[in-house]
Amino acid sequence: MSSPWDLDLNTWGWIVWGMAFVVLEGHALLKGNNETLSEHAWSFQRIREWMTAKNRRPGKGKSNGLSWRRIVMGVFMTWLWIHMLFGTMTLSNPLPW
Repeated sequence: MSSPWDLDLNTWGWIVWGMAFVVLEGHALLKGNNETLSEHAWSFQRIREWMTAKNRRPGKGKSNGLSWRRIVMGVFMTWLWIHMLFGTMTLSNPLPW
């Protein structure tokens, strides 16, 4: 009978990654310093800049249209959702149809 600790290297890697995420996210949430994964994603996409009143008015400030960063994030999140929900879109199982 195998021990529950007989896990392969990839499984241990995902466990460590998950624990590191919980520690980093928990620390950011407890400190309240806007350093969560979501805050980093919003910063990368410049969501806060876009949400200011000055930038929401047409013709004022920076463009309020879609940036390449939002498009990339949207494509990635769509892929991730389909991948996790249906177990597809991998190298061994490329498409659901």
